[in-house]
Amino acid sequence: MFQFNYFARPSEWRGDRAPAADDLRDRLLLSWAEHCIECAAPSCYASCDLFSPTEAGKCRRIENGLVPVQAGQRTGVELRFKRWGKLEAQGNARLFPPAKARTAERLTALAARQAHALGQLIGRFSTAPRWATAHETLFKRVNTWLERHRDPTGPVPNLALIEAENLDAEPCELLLTIAVDKARLTRDLTASQLPPPVSIPITLVPGSNRLSIPISDAAPVFECGLPFNLALAPLGSATPHLILFELEVVFDPALAAQPVESAQTEFKVPAKLVVFDLDNTLWDGVLLEGDVRLRDGIRELFRELDERGILLSVASKNAPADALERLAGFGLDELLLFPQIGWLPKSRSIKTIVDTIDIGIDSVMFIDDNPFERAEVSAVHPKVEVLDDQSLANLLQHPRLQGAKTAESRSRRKMYQEAVVRTQAAGSFGDDYLEFLRSCELVLTIRPDLPADHDRIAELVQRTNQLNFSGRKYDRAAIAEALEDDRIHLVIECSDRFGSYGTVGFCMAHLEDIAGTPRVVVDDFMLSCRVQGKFIEQALIDHLVRLAGPATAEVFIDFHKTDRNRPAQLVLEEIGFTGGASSGYSLDPREVELSVPFMTVRTA
Repeated sequence: MFQFNYFARPSEWRGDRAPAADDLRDRLLLSWAEHCIECAAPSCYASCDLFSPTEAGKCRRIENGLVPVQAGQRTGVELRFKRWGKLEAQGNARLFPPAKARTAERLTALAARQAHALGQLIGRFSTAPRWATAHETLFKRVNTWLERHRDPTGPVPNLALIEAENLDAEPCELLLTIAVDKARLTRDLTASQLPPPVSIPITLVPGSNRLSIPISDAAPVFECGLPFNLALAPLGSATPHLILFELEVVFDPALAAQPVESAQTEFKVPAKLVVFDLDNTLWDGVLLEGDVRLRDGIRELFRELDERGILLSVASKNAPADALERLAGFGLDELLLFPQIGWLPKSRSIKTIVDTIDIGIDSVMFIDDNPFERAEVSAVHPKVEVLDDQSLANLLQHPRLQGAKTAESRSRRKMYQEAVVRTQAAGSFGDDYLEFLRSCELVLTIRPDLPADHDRIAELVQRTNQLNFSGRKYDRAAIAEALEDDRIHLVIECSDRFGSYGTVGFCMAHLEDIAGTPRVVVDDFMLSCRVQGKFIEQALIDHLVRLAGPATAEVFIDFHKTDRNRPAQLVLEEIGFTGGASSGYSLDPREVELSVPFMTVRTA
C-alpha cells in the first residue's frame, strides 16, 4: 500500500500493465510513505535549507508526493525523489494469505481516503493540525494492531518483491534497509542488545524491472518483537524518477527451511549435548520485551543432566549481555558450555558449539518452542534430534539422556572446558604439534580395573565409536561377565598441565606363547576421542609389550571395521601395524620404536 498525496494532480505517465499474477505467497501489510533520510522533525523544519512544506505542513522530499498512476488494469505510484528523500514503512511481521491481504489493502485504502476527506473537513473548523494527517494516523494504528497480533511461532518474511519502471536513461541504485526503530522503543537499549540492521543494494535498469530479493538475513529483526521500519532510498545524491507497481515483503516457502520429521530419522547414538533456546523455552517471556521468569524445574533438570555427564549449552537470538546476566541470576551460567547468544541462525550457533567442543553432530539434541527455528535446525542438521519446549517435562526420561552418574560424568563439563584451553594453547605452537605435546606434560596411568571403575568401563564400551578398535559393543551383562575372566583388564587415565581427562580408555588383552615366542593379543580396546592424537594407543601397546617381555615377536589387534571407526584403523597404520580390517592388524615390536618420550607412563 502507498500513502498517496490526495492533493496532487494525476500523473501524466502513460503505460499499460497486465493484471498482477495471482501470487500464492503470504505477505505483509505495509504502508509506504515519503520521508527524509536526515529527518529531525519538527525542529529541522526551521533550520534545514531543503525544507519544502507539504499541504499538511510536513517536509516534501518526493516531488509532488506519492502520485497514483493508472496503467491498464494496474495501479502504481509515481516517484520523483528529491535530495534526502526516501520511502519508508512502519514494519510488522504479521503475514497474510494473498486474498486476505488484497482485501485488507483495498479496505484500508478506502478508509484512508475517507479519513483524509473527513480530516480536511474537520480541519477547516479546527485549529488542531493533526486533522490534516488523519489518514496517516489511520495507517499507523493499523500497523500497531498488526504488530500486536502476529503469530510469534510462525515464519517470517524472507523475500522482497519489486516491480518498477525506471524512467531515467541510467541505472538507478537504491538501498533497502530493515532495522529496529529506536525512536519507538519503550526502553533504552544499546546497539549490542539489538539485532543488526540489514541493508541490501538494489539496481533498477532503465525500463521495466521485476526483482525478487532474498532478505533472510533480516529474520532477527522480524523475530525480535521490537518495532522496526523498512526504507527504500536512492544511493548518494541521485534523484531517480520511478513508477512502482509492487513493493512487497513476502514469505516464500521455497527459500525457507523445510522441517524434517523426527519420526523419519532414527537417533541411535546417546546424546552428549543438549542445546536450549531461552525465550519461552527455559524461561517464560521475551527478554527484550521485559522481565522473564525461569520455568519450574529447570535448575533441577540442568543439575541432573550435568551429573549424568550430559553437556548443556544455549542457542538464542537475544542480546548477549542481557541474556548472560539473566542466566547468571538464575544460577545456570556455570553449567553451560560456550553459549551462543546473538542474531545468527540457530543452526550456525549449534555448529559453533559442536566445533568448539569437538563432538559429533549426531550426539546433539536441540530444544526450542518456535517451530520455525526447529525446522531451520532440522533442515541444516538432520542428524540433530529436535524437540519442542513441551519435552522439558519428561526430558530426564529420554532414553538418549540417561548417561551414567560417575566421577567421570560429574567432571565431564570441566574436562571439555579444559580441552578448549588446550586447543587455544596449541595454536601458539603453529604447525609444531609434537612440541606442543611436549609442553603439555602428559601423564598416563595404566592399571588393572577395580569394581569402582565398572560403570565408567561400561560407558566407554557402549559409547565409544571412532576409537573402538574391535568395533564390538556389549550390554552390561556381557561386560560384567568379561570382567570376571582371566584376561588382562586395563584402565587408562590421562592428565596434563591443563587438568585431568579422567578415565579415557579400557583394554582387554591376553598373552600367548607360540613355540616359545610371546605374542600379545588385544581383544578389545576403546579410547575416548577427547585424547585422540596424543599417542595414548602407542603408549598402551608399548606397556603390553613390556608385560610380555623383550622377546615378544608379535602384537595382534583383533580389529573389526565399522562405519565409524576409521580413525582407529588410521592410528594402527600410522604406528606401523599391517594387515586389514577383515583379518586384524599385526606388528613386530622389535622393528618399531613404541615408547613415547614426551609422556610419563605410570603403571600399577
